[in-house]
Amino acid sequence: MSRATPLVLRGNGGRELLGDALVRRGATVEQVACYVRAKPATGAEGLAEAWRAGAIDAFTVTSSEGLANLWEMLDDEGRRYLAATPVFAPHPRIAEAARRLGCREVHETAGSDAGLVAGLLAHFGAG
Repeated sequence: MSRATPLVLRGNGGRELLGDALVRRGATVEQVACYVRAKPATGAEGLAEAWRAGAIDAFTVTSSEGLANLWEMLDDEGRRYLAATPVFAPHPRIAEAARRLGCREVHETAGSDAGLVAGLLAHFGAG
């Protein structure tokens, strides 16, 4: 019986931690970059409007790079709004990146979509 080769799907330039750990344990691993990690070409103008209207209660952030891109795209007003908005992050590294940018209320959740949802529900009293 042949063993299957683990396939690790990641973004271009993504971390190789999982694949490297599997190789150290003796696995043959194929890593495939299947999506592009890039800052969006459009701006974030609509976010400030939504904040002004009281339509944003929280932010979920699933990558440090995505958060950094958002921060770069925001103007000073948008950065003030983001810093004052509760941020939910599924990993300590991402939460720390939010804190370094000046986000004042950062919640670390379990490392999954379900963890993010549970964190939001608990924060807003629905969980």
